[in-house]
Amino acid sequence: MQTLDSQLPEMNADIVLKGCNIQFRPPLEELKEKYYTEVRNFINWPATNFTGVSGGAGRSEIFQAMPARNSSHLTVVYAKCEELFAKL
Repeated sequence: MQTLDSQLPEMNADIVLKGCNIQFRPPLEELKEKYYTEVRNFINWPATNFTGVSGGAGRSEIFQAMPARNSSHLTVVYAKCEELFAKL
């Protein structure tokens, strides 16, 4: 979980010189939003895709509880996200 950043799909952005300023295209805020959406989708993937051994229509409580049970690891994931965007 703590290496989640290396498991996400690659995101591309252009660096554009506009006047005397360097900007990202799409804007940094949009990139950050997309990145956090990918993180959230990755974290919630088991809860939305696995039904457990029962195979019934209801989702297994085990998979739904995974994000909460790993909250200490998730703080590391989000801290790494912030570090990444602080470098830009």
